[in-house]
Amino acid sequence: MDIQFAALIPIVFVIIETIEKLGVKKNIAHLLALPIGIIISFGVIPDKNIFENIVYGILIGFGAIGTCDTIYNGKEVINVKKKTNGSNTDKCSKDDRN
Repeated sequence: MDIQFAALIPIVFVIIETIEKLGVKKNIAHLLALPIGIIISFGVIPDKNIFENIVYGILIGFGAIGTCDTIYNGKEVINVKKKTNGSNTDKCSKDDRN
């Protein structure tokens, strides 16, 4: 693996942490790690083809925040959208238990 690739992970992490400190919600800031990683990979690793840069960018984003944390935050955003639409399927009411 390239040294450039490994060096970009802490850079993206610092950018995401700075975004959090500026007031963006943690789950949204962590989801921004993927597009930021892709954008930075195109700028810093120009000798790769487009597919490789996208894959490297995704890996950089996941590496910066952590795979589990990013997936958890993505699910949380989707669940919030479902709940705001009025379809609360996660919890059953007392009437449904009998």
